Amino acid sequence: MTSLELFERYEAINKQISDALDRAGRNDSAELIVVTKNHPASLITDLASLGVQNVGENRHQEASQKHNEVLRNVSDGAIDTESQISNLNWHFIGQLQSNKAKAICEWANVIHSIDSQKALNHILLHPNKPKFFLQYSADRDQKRSGLGKEDLFALTELIPETEVKRFLGVMMVAPLNVNPEATFEQLKNVSDELQERYPEAKYISAGMSEDFEIALQYGATHLRIGTAITGKRSSSG
Repeated sequence: MTSLELFERYEAINKQISDALDRAGRNDSAELIVVTKNHPASLITDLASLGVQNVGENRHQEASQKHNEVLRNVSDGAIDTESQISNLNWHFIGQLQSNKAKAICEWANVIHSIDSQKALNHILLHPNKPKFFLQYSADRDQKRSGLGKEDLFALTELIPETEVKRFLGVMMVAPLNVNPEATFEQLKNVSDELQERYPEAKYISAGMSEDFEIALQYGATHLRIGTAITGKRSSSG
């Protein structure tokens, strides 16, 4: 994909987001996280040069390598987007294995997919202090990550008062073969109830390339969009 094509796709998605917010009657904005899984580090540099401020990765090893490569290229003077790279936020959006949580904190500014006490503890104690979401499951599919509402609210009780400001809210991956509107409405209801206890945890990480416009109707604030911007991903990586 050429730089022009990437720019045009990025601008088109921003326009779709703006239009969807208008249709939903919303006066706020939504944070676009460009998913760069299975794409090279050079794509992240290209995105940063376009003004992208948030990139999302699903796998720790791949993300850590790309994070280091991007920073190395900056320090070596191989790229001229140092200011954009310094402002780049790295989001971990994949299934979180608790034994990798500490390592993920070394590069991720935001972690979206916490669904266990062990992972939460690692993140709370890490000196880098990443911000985080708790992952909600609308269908409790054991093959997918996420917590039911009762378990999610129980996990919130383990967040110390001193760390509550790092707790952004709830994240969900919409279940397959289910009415997306119903599940996004369910997530919005969980978020509303959560804010009664934690007013600052007002953010909702939901919506991907195929369903972000629907997610915006139900309060999504952080959109995880890959293919619609970056094109088809490599099968490797």
